[in-house]
Amino acid sequence: MKCDECGEKLLTNPGDRDRCDYIYCRRCGLVLTPTHPMGKGIRGLIIWAKGHGASIDTLREIARINREVGLREARLHAAKIIGFE
Repeated sequence: MKCDECGEKLLTNPGDRDRCDYIYCRRCGLVLTPTHPMGKGIRGLIIWAKGHGASIDTLREIARINREVGLREARLHAAKIIGFE
């Protein structure tokens, strides 16, 4: 798998009994939990935000941030706006 943010190859951190498995990019720091809807690219992020009641303007803002800054920042913005910060 390649990073949605920078294109670098993603690495897997095997979980232990206290943490679950996750995938991360060592170049840009993007962390994915593949089973979480936000971890499925910009489309998954938009669907997740819409499911949490985000307005059309908020969805457009998330898409704009993804285009201009990257997916990691779009995810952080969506989490902040929706109240998961």
